[in-house]
Amino acid sequence: GDSILHHMFCAAWRARLGRDVDAFRRCRDEIVECLRRTQPLVAGIELNISSPNTAGLRIFQEPGRLRGLIEGLVADKQVPLFVKLPPWPRDTDNRRDILKLAETAVDAGADGLVIANTHPIESRRLKVGRGGLSGAPLFEHTELMIADIQALVQGNAAIIACGGVSTAEQVWKLMASGASAVQLYTSFIYEGPGLPSRLNHRLVKLMSVAGIETVADITGPPPTVK
Repeated sequence: GDSILHHMFCAAWRARLGRDVDAFRRCRDEIVECLRRTQPLVAGIELNISSPNTAGLRIFQEPGRLRGLIEGLVADKQVPLFVKLPPWPRDTDNRRDILKLAETAVDAGADGLVIANTHPIESRRLKVGRGGLSGAPLFEHTELMIADIQALVQGNAAIIACGGVSTAEQVWKLMASGASAVQLYTSFIYEGPGLPSRLNHRLVKLMSVAGIETVADITGPPPTVK
């Protein structure tokens, strides 16, 4: 608890709980205590069960274990709880398994889902042999996954899109597919810290051209704007 708080930035709006899996196994109360201590400092908690670089995290990619963890957190949470899921191919059993995790997370009391984590890859160029692919190549897949999740939750949980976003037009497409909000990561490297402001201004311009006032009204493809 104290070591986690020591490393947190006070300006952060959302904290991530990511202790090692052995600690989770030994005592679920430990992560609940982390929630209790961090939630006064943040506006929301993201529970990452899908980091491709963290050994053992797949223990929570089993519906029963995930339900037990989330129900333990929900009993004490005072801020929204989001569960970050792994990505999934559209034509494999893995897709069905992960959609089941999404359904379980919402049913257990999670307020929303983050779709999705980086895509696991293997490469000789990586010293450890495998890692997580991020950035522009992910966007098309992100859009398809958001549509999958929206069809599943039917508006009963917030959906945060994550993966390959760098333009306001992409934000529009994800909102139209069912996302409630969008995360930015890799695009900060190429566009700098001013990116969110530029995206917001551009999105407002797109909405004005489309004749809508709120992001909840975004539908269809984005309008063409110079």
